[in-house]
Amino acid sequence: MRVRAQQVDVGRSAVLWSSVLLSCLVMLALWMEMRAAGGLEGAADLIAAAASIVLSWLYMNMIFALHYAHGYYSHRNGMHKGLDFPGKEDPDYWDFAYFALVLGMTFQVSDVQIVSRRLRRTALMHSVIAFFFNVFIIAISVNVAAGRA
Repeated sequence: MRVRAQQVDVGRSAVLWSSVLLSCLVMLALWMEMRAAGGLEGAADLIAAAASIVLSWLYMNMIFALHYAHGYYSHRNGMHKGLDFPGKEDPDYWDFAYFALVLGMTFQVSDVQIVSRRLRRTALMHSVIAFFFNVFIIAISVNVAAGRA
């Protein structure tokens, strides 16, 4: 995993920002489509909207998970890591997915400690983006529920 992280390290900030932008554009397109259509008509529309929201949210958090993994395993000035995982094994992608999903759902860390300034800033950005993303999801859900009542 360390070798793979170093191989794909080029342009990771651009990938992260473009992925966040893509997720926001998906949510904006969904909202605009719902406004133009006057709400959701049937079960298929509701399922498609819910799947779009869930997949967009999951995609954004998985991109952050990959970003954390690459930050952990990249070598800058002989230093690496930035996250302190419990246990003695080296973390794998599931550990980084866990870390990113916890941040994406709760806007805080659980048992993984952030020990580098660079990853702390990334986690702050992730938490803020996730907060507004989740607020937007709740707003759309309330709008859909109110329109169906």
